[in-house]
Amino acid sequence: MDDEQLELELSRALARRDPPAGFAARLMARVPEPGPAVAWWWPVWAPAAALAMALLVVVVAGGLWRQREQRLAAERASAEQLMQGLKITSAKLEAVRTRLYRHAAAKQGKL
Repeated sequence: MDDEQLELELSRALARRDPPAGFAARLMARVPEPGPAVAWWWPVWAPAAALAMALLVVVVAGGLWRQREQRLAAERASAEQLMQGLKITSAKLEAVRTRLYRHAAAKQGKL
């Protein structure tokens, strides 16, 4: 089979032809009648799923809120400990300063 004959057979096979009489009617007879309109995106279990998702959001949000509160409480406790440490340090430094002042005054009086 040469190329020319192959092209001729292909063009005959792929040529546009009108469908036989009654084709559209037979095809439409096979198509089922549409049923009642049902939202495909709202299945029967959707309300339960929506409730589950809402509960999940509440649980996650509650967990995040509790975690934030714990972090803030830890920061407050840390700040309070820092302030207490600074007060103790200040008191100790004041005591050392007073002793040094008295020692220096006593030394000047003796000289």
